Formats: sequence, structure tokens, C-alpha cells
Amino acid sequence: MSSARLAAYSAIGFSTVCVIATVFYMPVFISRIQAIQHRLARNVDEFNVMQTEIWKDLQVARNEEPTRTVAKRQTDGLCVCSEENNCPPGPKGRPGIDGMDGVAGLPGEPGEVGLPGIVPQVQVSAGGCRVCPPGPQGPPGYPGQP
Repeated sequence: MSSARLAAYSAIGFSTVCVIATVFYMPVFISRIQAIQHRLARNVDEFNVMQTEIWKDLQVARNEEPTRTVAKRQTDGLCVCSEENNCPPGPKGRPGIDGMDGVAGLPGEPGEVGLPGIVPQVQVSAGGCRVCPPGPQGPPGYPGQP
């Protein structure tokens, strides 16, 4: 027998053993899955029962009035409203942001009639050009060409 044939027969035998083991293990595997599902369903049912009981207790606790009474440990306050304040004023604070504009009020009465405007006198020469007063003397000019 050649080594290739030996390897082929060994592989076929090993594969057959694996398939048979898998077929026989399947019922065990399925029963374990069912046991896990059964345990999980039982735990979920137990959780739902506990959740329902806690929810009912919470609803009862919300509707009950608190029975705890707190004893008063302070006396009534003493008013010193009419006492004179001799303390110096504190430092001025930062200015705040501008507020919103107020609501527009009623329109006011019209103002008094003003005086007529004063028109400046303009000198006009016979040629039609305006004569303006001379301005200040300018800076000296550049030196001329030689």
C-alpha cells in the first residue's frame, strides 16, 4: 500500500468517526439547549413576579401621605424693619445690560412755530462770480528752474 492510499483511508476513517460522533452528540447538545431555555424562562418568570410586586409597592408608597412629623426647632423671626441703617454704602456695582424699550406712549402736543431761518448774505459781483474773503497764506513754493 502506498502512502497516498494510507493517507486517504486514514482521512476517510477519521471523517467517518467525526460524523458518527456528531450524530450521537446532537441529542445531548439539543437537550442542553432546552435545559438552558427552561432555566432562562423560569428566571424571567421569577423576575416578572418580583417586578410586579415592586411596582405595586411603589404605587402604594406614592399614594400614601407621609406619616413623619417634623418638630419645629426655630422661633419666629424678629422684625427690625424700623431700625435706622447707619452703615456706609458699599462700592458701586458694574452697570447692567440695557433693558428692553418701553411701550410707546401717546403722541405729544405739536411744538411752537419756530422763528424764520437766518440766510447768510452772499456778495455777488457784476460778472456773476461770488466774491469770497481771502484765505490764509499758503506755504512757500518750490524754487524755480535756473
